[in-house]
Amino acid sequence: MDRKETRTVERKHSAIRSRQTPGKRPALEGRIGPPTAPRGAPERTLRLLQILIEVPGPATLASIALASGLEPNTAHRLLERLVETGYARKCDATRRYSAAARALYPMSLHHPLNRLRLESREQLRHLRERHDQSVCLIVFVGHQRVIIDFVPGREPLSPLYGTWLSNPLNASAAGIVLLSNLSRDERRKLLGDEPLPAPTPHAATTYAALEAEIQALASRGYALARLSTFIGIYAVAAPIRGPQGFIGCLAFTGSVHGIDEDVLAMLGGALRDAANLISGAPPSIKAVSDFVGNHAPDGETYLNGRI
Repeated sequence: MDRKETRTVERKHSAIRSRQTPGKRPALEGRIGPPTAPRGAPERTLRLLQILIEVPGPATLASIALASGLEPNTAHRLLERLVETGYARKCDATRRYSAAARALYPMSLHHPLNRLRLESREQLRHLRERHDQSVCLIVFVGHQRVIIDFVPGREPLSPLYGTWLSNPLNASAAGIVLLSNLSRDERRKLLGDEPLPAPTPHAATTYAALEAEIQALASRGYALARLSTFIGIYAVAAPIRGPQGFIGCLAFTGSVHGIDEDVLAMLGGALRDAANLISGAPPSIKAVSDFVGNHAPDGETYLNGRI
């Protein structure tokens, strides 16, 4: 980047900051999160990569720098490095940056998560066609919930959900399934002291209430979160079982409008049956279980074969 371009970007960067009203962030930044300046080159590079992956289209250097909290010169240097390594691409005509294929889809088609997604797809489509609700296939990676497939229903909820779910575990149907994998001591260590986080007044904020939700999951075969994550939204989740415990779940989500207790029970039963079919059928279940549980030596074998 020559000096003239540097001065232009820095002026735009300064102008955007000066136009900001207190407490309000520009559109790009608002989607990504607070522009707290990352510390260290690896963290800065990962921050830029996260921004490129999450934005829906090419973005200017000025907007990326502002969203990342980095100075334009620093952002430019790291973005160019991402371009060189194949994780980003730059349009010469518009001088805008976007994520490249290597960043957008890094996993092998033979990765256990991709195999599970492909082998479960027909079940998700069947659930969507029969019940007209949005349905997700969620995998538990450690204590994180990752959506690896999603079939939208009549009310798509993409503004409310990302690829990985960050809402409190105790307020989420998928989170309750995940927590049921843990011992009581492990749950307390993970969640901390009461009151537990509550996105809405309907979320379980005590361990007694959480234990009741886990017991309900064990007895009926699905977890229910009605209004506890978002006002006006329900979620039902049924666990997918692997050899070492639950590896994930199927989940319905949608508006509570017209959804009474009988409908929720019907949806929960349909999810439970589909999740049981997935648990018992795809050959990828054990591979996913080994991957999320760090049990298999396949990764070591694969890396040793490449060295």
